[in-house]
Amino acid sequence: MRTLSLFALLAFSHFSLASNIIDPVEGSWYFISGDYTNTEGKVSHANNKNFKALRTMKDGKMAITNMGLGTYLGYVVGTYQITDAGIVETITDSSNKNLIGKSFTFNKTIKHGHWLHEGQVLGNYEQEVWKRLDF
Repeated sequence: MRTLSLFALLAFSHFSLASNIIDPVEGSWYFISGDYTNTEGKVSHANNKNFKALRTMKDGKMAITNMGLGTYLGYVVGTYQITDAGIVETITDSSNKNLIGKSFTFNKTIKHGHWLHEGQVLGNYEQEVWKRLDF
């Protein structure tokens, strides 16, 4: 009986762990740097010396706050979904009204607490590096 109880406990534990899929982007992220290519091919750069941003991802919801040197620059909130193609972010509200209601697909390459976030936004190509704040 003791062996059967142990087996049942182990089987239940395995089932419980298997049903809890870990979301690789869930948590808080701090902007490190970004390269942005517009539709004419001009590239602009940003880093966290002059641009601050915080991204929070939890339970399929996201929020991003952008700041300059002592200046509030805006926000984006919405939902996200992990897919085989990457991560799809759908904007439900933003200080940039052109983003509201749109969906964008980005990669989800995460290594050593850094997320390489690449994709198209309104025709412009973004390549950003974010660092996880909460491991």
